[in-house]
Amino acid sequence: MAIAQSKIHHNSDYTVALFGPDHSPQEIRTEAISLGADPEQICFVKSASDKNSPGFMEIHPPVFGPTNTVDHIKADATYIGPGQAAVFRTAGCLVGVEFERRSHQAVVWHGGRAAMTPQRNGPVYFNILNLCHEKLVLGIAEPELEMYLTGCIGADNFKHDHPEARGLISPFASNFPIEVAFNSYKLGTLDLKRIARFQAIEQIGIPERNIKDDGLCTASTSWLADFRTATTKEGKLARNYIVVIVH
Repeated sequence: MAIAQSKIHHNSDYTVALFGPDHSPQEIRTEAISLGADPEQICFVKSASDKNSPGFMEIHPPVFGPTNTVDHIKADATYIGPGQAAVFRTAGCLVGVEFERRSHQAVVWHGGRAAMTPQRNGPVYFNILNLCHEKLVLGIAEPELEMYLTGCIGADNFKHDHPEARGLISPFASNFPIEVAFNSYKLGTLDLKRIARFQAIEQIGIPERNIKDDGLCTASTSWLADFRTATTKEGKLARNYIVVIVH
């Protein structure tokens, strides 16, 4: 039986499905298969929770491990091709999918605040989105790109208004237009999805019509988990599932 509470984006090239936390990995695996994944090519990815965690800012090839294992790789991104699926678990972080039509490949990335923080390499900044894009289009002349952004914590629920938090958002203020990065800079309401969209259009060159998102905020959607606004231990430990399949 299909999971009732979900948000599914489907086209002939790929499917992105967002599920809440009240499901077992085996149920999610079954859903991935029903959505078109090869049962032997499903990779569960454990993303880095912060810059000190294993896999931070790493792009790892998919590993299709045993069905009873839920952490096949520790990374902030992976890439998949036809029949393959990547499953990410998050507690309100953004997950993005960049798809390239000529190669029929997708790169799936975990865009938490740490991974989305712009880092400087001389005059050029980079973050997980840039690194994944470079990996996806390497060797491809005139790539044909599109992007999908999943539900994550919305800006108004993602405040950084305490003194100790201001340093975490200063790189965003230095590298992006204030009106792009924040709903309110005074409150530090960081908008990860709008930043990703801005980068996709202005830096990568993806046409705006080729960028879609599900419109969901994890903090204000009752069936989704959100670490930052959870008030119980169980809520803090809950994780949503994002399943991405290339057809």
